[in-house]
Amino acid sequence: MNIADAFEKAQHKTRVLVAGNEVQQLLKNILNFHGKNFDEITETSTDIGNDFALYSTQDLIAGSDFRPNIALITTPVNADESQLLVSKMTSGGVLIYPENHVIFSEALQQTSNYFRQLPYSTSEYSQKDGYFIAKTSLGELPLEIQKSDTMMHLEGLRLCCQQFGLMEEEFYEALLAVSSM
Repeated sequence: MNIADAFEKAQHKTRVLVAGNEVQQLLKNILNFHGKNFDEITETSTDIGNDFALYSTQDLIAGSDFRPNIALITTPVNADESQLLVSKMTSGGVLIYPENHVIFSEALQQTSNYFRQLPYSTSEYSQKDGYFIAKTSLGELPLEIQKSDTMMHLEGLRLCCQQFGLMEEEFYEALLAVSSM
């Protein structure tokens, strides 16, 4: 299914864009852990029957055409990509992006489109005995996550999960359970 068809089928759903593949699988695992129903938009998708439609891509230009209600950015972007996404965000939506993305800050200052902006900082973590240790408000959590890139974006992932109704404790509960998957 191309992205225009996906938008048409999902236009009355909550469209979630994950720009960057670092956290995509982890997000799906956390949502599944808590029984949150969503449809994953792929080239072979044929039906969108759940309230949430999830589309993951490295191509922010294509992702912008999905006109997301919620966008989680975990990948570097250029000025054109950020301006396009900001202009195509659904009014009233939520943009979650790394606070160190200066290009987003500039694009956000120029937009007349209204949506919530949730910049996030790099998650604090350390590594010990093959585990990453996430430093959270709930204490230190040992996680079996393979990549430091994923660890860097845990705070953005947590903010994204809040948009699905998962609060902090639920997020970390699922993260502990699914991080070894």
